[in-house]
Amino acid sequence: MGRNLNKKILVLIRHGHRGKKDGSNTDNGLSKVGIEQATALSKYFCSKYAKKSMIILSSPKRRCIETVEPLSKLNKAKIKIMDDLDEGGLLEEKISRFFQWWRGQPDELTVICSHGDWIPTAVQIWTGAHIALSKGGCIELSLNQDKMIIEHVLQNADLNALS
Repeated sequence: MGRNLNKKILVLIRHGHRGKKDGSNTDNGLSKVGIEQATALSKYFCSKYAKKSMIILSSPKRRCIETVEPLSKLNKAKIKIMDDLDEGGLLEEKISRFFQWWRGQPDELTVICSHGDWIPTAVQIWTGAHIALSKGGCIELSLNQDKMIIEHVLQNADLNALS
């Protein structure tokens, strides 16, 4: 009997607010607000998915890694860096490679952290929906018989209301 694809979940997190003292072209880390967003996300995920093991993936950008670090520590899961989750470049090719890779993974729950161009492009390709995700927000998708379904969208303001 094969793996039940109804249980395959992909959570897309847009990195938290970043410090801009060095300019927006610098690979800088999170601001104080971004750190608070990352902490709130980790608490939310650890309560929602308390009994599920997860794989955590991140763009190589520091702000993305820092966004999922609290979740990684609470869940005792290592962060895997994936270049295909980075912003810019040939997004559709990156997204296609990532999707093919992800579909072949046995993990039931995958959490990724990426950017404000990657995430809406991926969601549009996979579901046809146009969603602008705020920094520190997340979208939960499930794979159901080769079809991606949006299960939940949590904007940063929604997340703050939960804490």
